[in-house]
Amino acid sequence: MGIPGPLYTLKLTNVLNMRRALAGSSFWGTRRFGSACTAKSLSTGSKIDNFTVQSIREIPELGVTGILMRHPTGATALHLAKDDSNCTFSVAFRTFPRDSTGAPHILEHLALCGSRRYPIRDPFFKMLNRSLATYMNAWTGRDWTMYPFATRNIRDYENLRGVYMDAAFRPLLREEDFRQEGWRLEKDEDKWKISGVVYNEMKGAFSDAESLFSTRCQQQMFPGTSYSHVSGGDPLAIPSLSHRDLVDFCRSHYHPANALFYSYGNLELETHLSKLDETLGQIMADCGEFTPLRKPMDGFQPFANPKSVEIMGSIDPMSDPNKQIKMITSFITNPITNSQTTFNMQILSSLLLDGPAAPLYKALIESNIGSEYAPGTGYDSSLATTTFSAGLQGITADNVPRVEELVLKTLEQVRNNGFPAERINSVVHQIQLGLRYHSADFGLGLVQRAASSWVHEQCPLSELAVMEKVNAFRKQYDEGGLFERLIDQMMESKHRLTFVMRPDSEYNQQQDKLEAELVEKLVGQHDQSSLEGILEKNRKLLESQDRVEDKSLLPCLGMADISESIEKSPYAKSVDPRKNLTIFSRESPKANGLTYFKSKVAIKLPKSKIALLPMLTNCLTELGVENMPIDEFDGKVRATCAGLNVSVHQERPTNESIDPALSLVLSSHALEENASKMFDLFGLAISKTNWQDLDRIRTHVNGALAGLANSIAGAGSSFALSLAAAPISSYRYNRELLSGISQIRVLKQLSADIEGTAKLLQNVLYRIAAKNAKAIAVITQDATLRPMMERSAQQLMKLIPAAKTRVSFKSTLPVTTRNYALEMPFTTNYVAQVFGTNPFDDNLAANLSILARLASSQFLHREIREKGGAYGGSASYSRMDGLFALYSYRDPDPLNTIKVFSCVADWLKNSVISESDLLEAKLAVFGDLDKPQDVAMEGLQQFFHGMDDISRQTFRDALMRVTAESLKQSGQGVFQNTKKRTVALLEEGGKHTGQLLGFKIDKYE
Repeated sequence: MGIPGPLYTLKLTNVLNMRRALAGSSFWGTRRFGSACTAKSLSTGSKIDNFTVQSIREIPELGVTGILMRHPTGATALHLAKDDSNCTFSVAFRTFPRDSTGAPHILEHLALCGSRRYPIRDPFFKMLNRSLATYMNAWTGRDWTMYPFATRNIRDYENLRGVYMDAAFRPLLREEDFRQEGWRLEKDEDKWKISGVVYNEMKGAFSDAESLFSTRCQQQMFPGTSYSHVSGGDPLAIPSLSHRDLVDFCRSHYHPANALFYSYGNLELETHLSKLDETLGQIMADCGEFTPLRKPMDGFQPFANPKSVEIMGSIDPMSDPNKQIKMITSFITNPITNSQTTFNMQILSSLLLDGPAAPLYKALIESNIGSEYAPGTGYDSSLATTTFSAGLQGITADNVPRVEELVLKTLEQVRNNGFPAERINSVVHQIQLGLRYHSADFGLGLVQRAASSWVHEQCPLSELAVMEKVNAFRKQYDEGGLFERLIDQMMESKHRLTFVMRPDSEYNQQQDKLEAELVEKLVGQHDQSSLEGILEKNRKLLESQDRVEDKSLLPCLGMADISESIEKSPYAKSVDPRKNLTIFSRESPKANGLTYFKSKVAIKLPKSKIALLPMLTNCLTELGVENMPIDEFDGKVRATCAGLNVSVHQERPTNESIDPALSLVLSSHALEENASKMFDLFGLAISKTNWQDLDRIRTHVNGALAGLANSIAGAGSSFALSLAAAPISSYRYNRELLSGISQIRVLKQLSADIEGTAKLLQNVLYRIAAKNAKAIAVITQDATLRPMMERSAQQLMKLIPAAKTRVSFKSTLPVTTRNYALEMPFTTNYVAQVFGTNPFDDNLAANLSILARLASSQFLHREIREKGGAYGGSASYSRMDGLFALYSYRDPDPLNTIKVFSCVADWLKNSVISESDLLEAKLAVFGDLDKPQDVAMEGLQQFFHGMDDISRQTFRDALMRVTAESLKQSGQGVFQNTKKRTVALLEEGGKHTGQLLGFKIDKYE
């Protein structure tokens, strides 16, 4: 719910993103509804109820039949028929922002806070626990809003469709919900402040330097248009939005004539459309005449000359203060309605930017004048008018002019010299791989792919017909001059923006001052009586938040909808004790002409070197190989397989006294005819790594440091939880070393001595001995390929170099204090409190899994989000290591949150857990447990975690047996064990919350 990064800052940087969006789907259920057969019997002009078919086409590369329809109300509907039981639905609206008050975003929240048929608070969040949905959310894009869900249960589909339709077309839009979700004035002791879920969410978003940079750049690129406004809301503008403004925005935008309906899967099309038609007929009586919306690009005035803009942003205390400038050059390109040009530009963007053979990669990244690409680099095809941008972050002041010079010079060189044919073929090859790949969320990927062009009146079926575009691209390229024309269009346009953001150590304090001035202004607009009225409304809001409502108004599944049995692993398992090897293999039509492999080898390292593993895995496949140019090797990889992937995996501990094992995992997939080449390339990468290329090592260390540091603002809860959990167990200690704040500090160490880093990483690699325990997993469609795949995967692990001399390294180890606060350069907070438990007791694990969902939905959500104004507050349980966690996200009041955490035990003790409460929590847990997975991952629980079918069924049985009494007993036992409780706080700098709590204080530097 809210503004998802991939949509709000959507950048289709390259065609590899297309691979993910167009990845295929797998069939998981046994019930089929025959929509594909129905689709084939239709033709243009056919009618289904009141829907008239406008276009119908087979898209064989996706395995779908697409039908585009129109309803007399003006609504359009797209159905993609495919033999996939993970059926998807969404309703979307064009929501072109008129200002930066965040009306589209706040309306997205408010629509889900109660509707005419379901007049209770937060039916959306309540349905999360009354459904087996594989996905439920709401998205605010930059010019559209969408409400999507997916489920494999047809009754669930019908339930959710009813709730979503009523929310979209009959929202109550109560003022008290506006004050909760949007903004309100509050008095904290003697001090007034602004609160509200969206307000605090956007304060957190604007604390993220990357998000701020991308948002401000877009605003400057399109002055006078809808895109000069922030659809999510600028924190300083949000309080200008009134409840009446929001209601008016809803009436003018949430209208059937402005609606786009999407459905996907093997559902019965006639039944589905009949229900939509019935609902649309009912709501038209409440809808006035639709006034066509002002186009988002109306008012656009192209620059008379290229323009330069500079702004200030926050400083990163972990980085060199002299190397924190972000800079980008943006070019206007084509209207999104030109679908083929958009596709051609995506290919051009990939050729320019992706990998060491790309000209802009060589010019910008390999120059080492910056740490990595600037946020927003790439081709943006999410707006009515598309853009191409390229730039760097982590640069010094004297290099700002040089970046723009490099971008312009490189584009000119490419315009004159073109690209080698093999590079173009490799990009097309990556698209073909993506079309064959089976993902679990295929339906969602397709609607994301089609949404932006569909919103702007482009036929979504044309957008999805990828091979048609590939063929047209090849034809245009063969005719000559294609890329020259595209680059000329960019270079000759006067509408070019050079956008720079410089760091300011006082930036956050200045934002605090502006907020304080805004509060003073808002308060000054009221007399004493009016202010007392605001306080009275706040009291009534609290009463409303505490009120127990009749959830039975909402539809709900039952225990009969939950399968008692697990979906068994499709893998055959064999063990060769002489080779210390376990083999998992399967043949499946889901492989769709691809072969997949994973190889895993155990790692034995001292704690001091565990933190080196992420950079080792990065370098193994990114440094190239000895005696071969890096761009040549990279080209071979892209033309052969889906990349060479190396990662670190931590095994589930086998008992409490044994440290969890670490493993190196190698994986990839390729077309069947390329399988042997894939293994040859992987063997070269790990046995002949070019450790002499210190410049490239520096590039990857600096890029990893910048990337992980930049992710904190958007994933602060994960970092806080990692810090809190590090003292609890070896499993969590290792995770903090590998991916937490400790990893950022280690990367900073490594960046100071690149030559030493190269030696360290080689030493770690050499200690991963081939004799260590190994496992491989292989998927093929052709059974005759399996022996070769198994043999090659085994041989691959033998190519790890033999041990050499040891090199010492003293890494920055995690803090192990129980109450810890880290001061961050943010204007928001993240809190986590964790409890260690025994993960090997299935009954305890089952009870705590259910308790986490119950505590989230019945207590934490209300106290932290609704009352406290945080964007999120929740509980989780990890069966991997038994960690029970409470946490908040983008939290304006961490003191209150910690008080709420301290009340969880009393809430559990005093609560009356009904059978319906228990059912809802179980539905939520089983929904997560049974979510479909990509073909490359399904059934691999034993490969990764040692969980065979018997242990998985035992846990499932334990979940089924959970009662209110057993849940309370387990929870109280956990909460009473204060010896295994820790708290961590990522706090807004200068607020001294941790100091007030008596925590150990540390600074992020």
